[in-house]
Amino acid sequence: MIERKEVKKDLGEERDKIGRWLLINAFIAFVSMVCLDKAIIRNDIPLAIVELIAIPVNIEIFFVPLLVVFYIILIIRCWINKVPIRLTRKKILGITAVLIMGCYFIWFFNGVRGSWLAENIKKYEENGKYYIYNGDMKLRCTENEYNLILEDKTYIVEYSYNKLLPNIGRLDFIKIARSGSE
Repeated sequence: MIERKEVKKDLGEERDKIGRWLLINAFIAFVSMVCLDKAIIRNDIPLAIVELIAIPVNIEIFFVPLLVVFYIILIIRCWINKVPIRLTRKKILGITAVLIMGCYFIWFFNGVRGSWLAENIKKYEENGKYYIYNGDMKLRCTENEYNLILEDKTYIVEYSYNKLLPNIGRLDFIKIARSGSE
């Protein structure tokens, strides 16, 4: 009888410890991914710095799913051994945080960057937001970029979008393409 209580206590403590590690590692991965996302968008950051920022992301890509599996195994073991699972505010907040971070990871890994040589750009304003048109994709730009773009010029355009929302993107960089005759 005493052994069963100790097993329950040990499983509960182990579950809580893995839960804390999961939350800490998911938070580290989240912060690293946000920094990496911002560093990738900026073209003036050296590649070596971007790669250094990517190290924690790459480590956490391995550890977070592993911790999730361990946590699920411990919850199943607790359920089999009838260890009570109390949902406190901290646990609910932690589970919510991990889910939000997981959604961000999915969003981050579906991000795509592209470029194209744009001739005769079509631009338009819609509800106070400014767009240029790339085939069937709208690229959002600032009012300043919108006003500087001339529709009869050729531009080199860099943009980013997410595969989860393929028709809407963001203009990252634009410059006039120089031809050999200019």
